[in-house]
Amino acid sequence: MTGVPVQAVLLLGSEQLLNFLPLAVILVANWAVAPPVGGGPARLAAAFGRGIWLLLGVVGA
Repeated sequence: MTGVPVQAVLLLGSEQLLNFLPLAVILVANWAVAPPVGGGPARLAAAFGRGIWLLLGVVGA
């Protein structure tokens, strides 16, 4: 039971982390250049947009 989850975490941590690192850098850089302004709805929309980009990056990788 514990072997499969441990192997999955190790695989995700070793190989996939390197695949997703550029995407994380892009998301952080975009946040630094143009942080969401406005109230709660604007921040929620920005978070939703970042989630969509993250999902597209995961599918593309």
